[in-house]
Amino acid sequence: MLLSVRNLSVRIRNLGGDFHPVKNISFDVNSGETLAIIGETGSGKTMVGLSLIGLLPDGAEVVSGEVRFCGEAISPGSPKGLKHLGGRHIAMVFQNPGAALNPVFRVGSQITEVIRTHLPLSKTDARTRTIELLAQSGLAEPGVVYRSYPHQLSGGMAQRVMIAMALSCRPKLIIADEPTTALDITTQIQIIQLLRNLQIEHRFALLLISHDLSIVGRLADSVLVMHAGKPVEQGPAGDILRSPRNSYTQELIGSILECPGSQPRDSEHV
Repeated sequence: MLLSVRNLSVRIRNLGGDFHPVKNISFDVNSGETLAIIGETGSGKTMVGLSLIGLLPDGAEVVSGEVRFCGEAISPGSPKGLKHLGGRHIAMVFQNPGAALNPVFRVGSQITEVIRTHLPLSKTDARTRTIELLAQSGLAEPGVVYRSYPHQLSGGMAQRVMIAMALSCRPKLIIADEPTTALDITTQIQIIQLLRNLQIEHRFALLLISHDLSIVGRLADSVLVMHAGKPVEQGPAGDILRSPRNSYTQELIGSILECPGSQPRDSEHV
């Protein structure tokens, strides 16, 4: 088992009292597999991903739970416990690449910095690896992109840069949080196919956070459904998407499928 999470809970303190956006979440992810966490906006699914890499917002904290990665127990509530995993073994692709990339620095320097922080490579070797990763991520002119600033890239190009950055240190697990939300439908399909191809090539596990069933149907092996911070249903993707048992899951999938263009595209899972 690559990642095992048991009874993970997150608390946010505020003047009106404590709020728990994540309550007793448990799941497993095997090497090379994809688990999709789905739910409506505010269900807590993004908080799960952020807690695993120590990036919870101010005021939020992990209050209970056990996390094991590659058999090693880590403390999800301690940034020190996650320091040696984040970037190197666990990477994240955010839903807004424009906000995740630093606008002051060129794209290439941001990726090479990540590589040199975690891998014993020279500046020249890190640059070579960065350009190779940009090419693998489907960017037609990786050398040009390497020298570009984030504002010079389209949304799809910026997301491909984020995927290249996530792959830069050969992680065992990538967390993808709504990776196609801000993209047009054609670019969405390209990014989905890119993730699938790269996962086959690099054999990383994928924790996919999404409300888009077209992505879930194409990529996920298993699905965890969240509502109000709690798990409500979990199982193989095909079973959950075709024949959900929980009433909330039925309503969630029904409401998504009523939206034009939101039909899952993978007949293998749906």
